[in-house]
Amino acid sequence: AADIQKWIDGNLTQNTGTGSEWYIIGLAQHEEYDFSSYETALLGYLESNTVGSASSRLKYALCLAAIGNTDEYIGKTVNDSIGEQGLMSWVFGLHLINNGYESEKYSASDITAKLLELQCSDGGWAIMGQYGDVDSTAMTIQALAPYYETDTNIKAAVDRALGLLSEKQLDGGDYASYGVSNPESTSQVLVGLSSLGIDAKTDERFIKNDNDIFDGIEKYKLSNGGFCHKEGGEVNGTATVQTFYAMISYLRFCDGKSPLYILDKADSKNAKPAPSIPSDTDSNTDEPQNQPSDTDEEIDTEQPTDPKSNYKGWVSLIIIGVGGIVCVLLLALKKRHIKNFIAVLLVCAVAVTVVCVTDFRSADDYYSGNDITKENAIGTVSLTIRCDTVAGRAA
Repeated sequence: AADIQKWIDGNLTQNTGTGSEWYIIGLAQHEEYDFSSYETALLGYLESNTVGSASSRLKYALCLAAIGNTDEYIGKTVNDSIGEQGLMSWVFGLHLINNGYESEKYSASDITAKLLELQCSDGGWAIMGQYGDVDSTAMTIQALAPYYETDTNIKAAVDRALGLLSEKQLDGGDYASYGVSNPESTSQVLVGLSSLGIDAKTDERFIKNDNDIFDGIEKYKLSNGGFCHKEGGEVNGTATVQTFYAMISYLRFCDGKSPLYILDKADSKNAKPAPSIPSDTDSNTDEPQNQPSDTDEEIDTEQPTDPKSNYKGWVSLIIIGVGGIVCVLLLALKKRHIKNFIAVLLVCAVAVTVVCVTDFRSADDYYSGNDITKENAIGTVSLTIRCDTVAGRAA
């Protein structure tokens, strides 16, 4: 593009909903631009697409807030998506709460208490498993940053996380995720430190072997201005955009501006100043005070209709119909031995049984946050898969 405005109106608008959002948030927090073309495209995308992931819905709401949009989608998402998809839905939800948007189900203290509850024993946070990972830890710190100076429990939790991040920093100044050093994890730490008012260039906790975080990121810079995911690799979109907004986060810190996720344009008529939690708030409560009700009709109406609610009956009928057709063909081909018909009957019975006892769900449905509990469930099973022992060891 000839300039940034044409980039926004062109490529970023064309890729609305599929890859532009973090660039838009970064640009909105950097300088003044006209986001009207992107705004129209995003609202159109949200109107014509069902977003199954709660975290994605919160991301889109955060993007709308960043460009100053006041659409009802933001408030609706705050009410129906926070906490519905694990750690990141709490993190992104808290970002919106931090910008003055109010949830009917959760207050800031509810969410921060939940995040402290989810902290791992090593001081970090993780999407899954019992050990903190760099990205999740840094992103949780970003959301908790506004309360760092006012809540003693949050400060203690964040300090533990900072200790973990200091320990995990590599000698080159960068960070690794699942055994692979990369600029994305390093950039998330930079955003976290900048959000807390910590100078990543001078804080000795984050300088290893005379290399700071910026030295770590520089290792992945390419001649065309982009960044690679692995040192020596090709340009990577995720690495580039995360480095981009991490640098904006640091520039805001240097200029004395608010953290990256305290949005300059979050001026919704329903938004109030970013909340603060009194220092005597008990952030270690076991559960949030305002748990969603299973019988809340308003919440149910916010969720997309489940297209699979009656698929088992239709599939079973199709199987039976196919079985009937096969029987007719057997009669037509004069293969009328009773064993043939018994075989068809058994195959149909097995197929119908499999359909009835199996829950088929797409990836979007599975991660939508709409948990499905079987009536005859007798317990739960937690499975942790650690990938760091095999990452980068292709056969």
